[in-house]
Amino acid sequence: MTGTGRTATQQRLREMVPALVIDLAVPLAVYGVLQLAGLSVTWSLAGGSVVPIVRIIVAAVREHRVNGLALFVLCALVVGVTLSLVTGDARLAIARDAVIGVALGIVFIGSLAMRRPIMFYVTRSFGGGRLGEQWDRVPALRRDLRYMTLAIGGLCLLDAAARVVLAYTLPVRTAGFAVHFLPIVLVALLMLLGKSWGRRIRGFVHEDGDR
Repeated sequence: MTGTGRTATQQRLREMVPALVIDLAVPLAVYGVLQLAGLSVTWSLAGGSVVPIVRIIVAAVREHRVNGLALFVLCALVVGVTLSLVTGDARLAIARDAVIGVALGIVFIGSLAMRRPIMFYVTRSFGGGRLGEQWDRVPALRRDLRYMTLAIGGLCLLDAAARVVLAYTLPVRTAGFAVHFLPIVLVALLMLLGKSWGRRIRGFVHEDGDR
């Protein structure tokens, strides 16, 4: 990856930071405040979920478009919040976002059956403009992108399973707090994987480009 490619990647990562803070830290803070105010776990979780819902809508209005993933997450959040409020089931409210992890896991792992896995397109969107040229010429690049796709899909499924386990094994209030830390752990693991594999992928592309 060239210096321009690295700059584009760094810029994209910087642009993601505010969204990550809003989606991860703010809902936890809102949940804690609402719990201190005496609201039920179900309503506290619903209040926290309003934050990413509003962010997705605002981003779509500002950019005049909404991508498929954002639309799916928005629909899943709205349906999940509505269902948990209608049923009043606190444990269902805690476990509801597992459907997002299952769907993403299936999409990532299912893409391995395609000619190019989903991480090829994700990596290319981060400034890997020459990735398509190297894909057919560098077997190690194809292998790493497939391994990365499998790993991320597996982590998404693991996150979904952990949500269900926490929801139905821990005390409700404890599970309500604990479930907010799962996406933080997931993002941290994804960043570690991305940094490690990203360095290898840049090496493959750079070496191939110098030939």
